[in-house]
Amino acid sequence: MSGEKVTSTYKSEQLSAALYSLLVSVARSMPRDISRTGVSVLNTLEQIGSQRITRLAEIENVTQPTMTLLIDKLQLMGLVERHRDNDDRRATLISLTVTGKSYLNQRRRIGTERIADLIINLPSEETNLLIDALTPITNLSRIGSTIFSSDRSVSHPTKGGSNER
Repeated sequence: MSGEKVTSTYKSEQLSAALYSLLVSVARSMPRDISRTGVSVLNTLEQIGSQRITRLAEIENVTQPTMTLLIDKLQLMGLVERHRDNDDRRATLISLTVTGKSYLNQRRRIGTERIADLIINLPSEETNLLIDALTPITNLSRIGSTIFSSDRSVSHPTKGGSNER
């Protein structure tokens, strides 16, 4: 391996570790009124639309009974609702409510504010470096959304799921 490639790999690993540490810090600072899995389910419903509980359990890698309990809690909070699947009247779909969408927007605002509070504490030179890095950071976020949500790119709620009653 060439010296240039080793240096590039080392810097990439350092950058990755720093970004990961930032993400963990922000995640830990977020309100804990619902679990991270609950937030993930709400994001999934926002991104790909109504889903069956079986599909949500697959996406989140939890059992169907665990997902059912989580959906019950989210429904009691008014964040999701159950309704019949028009394609299969025996099945029930879970959808994000207007309140659920508002909840996600509020969490995004809080997360954005927390990061902004950190940036304000940086020297102006470092803030300018981050501003210069905005395009690659945005591209990295887009790539991550594509790669890490490939399992979630379901166009139909029955794909990959079973007939849930």
